[in-house]
Amino acid sequence: MKKLLLTMACVAAVSPLFAETVTFDFTAPDKLTPAVTLPADGKGTNLVDKETGVATTFTNGAIQITFNNGENTNNMPLIWNSKGNYTLRFYKGESVIVSSTGANITGINIVCNTTSSTGEGTVTASPASTGATTLGWIGDSKSVTFSQADNGKTVQVKSIEVTYGEAAEDPNANIILDEPFKSSLGDFVADNVTMPEDLTYVWNLDSYGYAKASAYKGQAFATESILVSPVLDLTNRENIELAFSSAVNKGTVAGLSVVTREEGATAWTALETAALGTGSSWAFNDITVSLEKFAGKKIQFGFRYTSTESDCATWEVKNVKVTGDKKSDGIADVNVDENAPVEFYNLQGVRVAEPENGIYIRRQGNSVSKVYVK
Repeated sequence: MKKLLLTMACVAAVSPLFAETVTFDFTAPDKLTPAVTLPADGKGTNLVDKETGVATTFTNGAIQITFNNGENTNNMPLIWNSKGNYTLRFYKGESVIVSSTGANITGINIVCNTTSSTGEGTVTASPASTGATTLGWIGDSKSVTFSQADNGKTVQVKSIEVTYGEAAEDPNANIILDEPFKSSLGDFVADNVTMPEDLTYVWNLDSYGYAKASAYKGQAFATESILVSPVLDLTNRENIELAFSSAVNKGTVAGLSVVTREEGATAWTALETAALGTGSSWAFNDITVSLEKFAGKKIQFGFRYTSTESDCATWEVKNVKVTGDKKSDGIADVNVDENAPVEFYNLQGVRVAEPENGIYIRRQGNSVSKVYVK
């Protein structure tokens, strides 16, 4: 009888060693499981039976892909043959459901036939993706449904790649704040410290797509107004930076600054920045400022505009972004599921059905340990 000797315990939410990726290649439908009978040129093989409504379910590892034709009775999800080129096609009201019988799905990448003359249509995912993808999904779920909503459009899929067992990397994970000021001021609020009755605002959204501050209305007025950001949580961030584009014209930059304060404070402190502008040009300067000294805190920042009756510049700001890497202590919470199946892997990360003599990685649910089998 084999004996398992525990040699080293380690904890991980899901180690990259155990992430698995499978691909469903619809360009070779006869290689899928189950295999699809290849249709003739210009023909298709339905994946939902018109009479019974039973859908084909493809399987690869722990991942299954099946289909729902919704209320669409004219067209069905199908494998289509165009001059020997096979694709999965689905239409308005139809869905492709990707599910896992094992670990949660964390990433899906869909490769489409972009040469389609009918276009790919608008595809939505449920649950919604937590990351930005061209056509795919990032998250943590047992099942993801992709639906097509455009009439007259056909989604033509060449392959679907599914990752499960490890959180997929979110390309936007380091973005803390992203406000371009293209169509609104977002969650920024103007704090008009000093503003004469002749003015109704200092900061406003310009129709050209940026935040603009000016205290000129027939004449120059003395003002102070701060465009204040929402509170930023930097408690688990590092390498933090604020970036924005700035242009200054019609005056000097003497009364302009970027200021910060900790959450709950009232006093502002100015940051040192590169030149905010020339004071005589609408050309934008791209500026980056380190916020690393605020790591571990919650803060706000603001664009502080002041003017006098003799110096009344126009300040334009856009593309405001705060980024910071998430800190990791390398230790995740232990979450042991005693009912979860036990899996073994060799030290190269390959799953082993029947481990023999040697050292293996044992995983049960989210509990991971190194064991010696003899």
